[in-house]
Amino acid sequence: MDLVPIIDIRSPDSASLNALDAACSDHGFFLLEGHGLDDLIERTWQQTRRFFTGPDHVKESVRRTRDEPLGYFDRELTKRRRD
Repeated sequence: MDLVPIIDIRSPDSASLNALDAACSDHGFFLLEGHGLDDLIERTWQQTRRFFTGPDHVKESVRRTRDEPLGYFDRELTKRRRD
């Protein structure tokens, strides 16, 4: 089984750019390291957890509707069970 390609872009060079190109072409996805965004990603996950564990009135304020197709939606079903 192929592993997910890990590309380090800390100091981009032709080898890392070729590896990125191959990962896009051969796998369609990859893991980037050395991008300098770890803190931003962690803060994003913190806010995500805060939103989904937060009060219902906050989630209702951004609920998806017929007129607004983007927004919070918690009625997804998989095998007739709520996700």
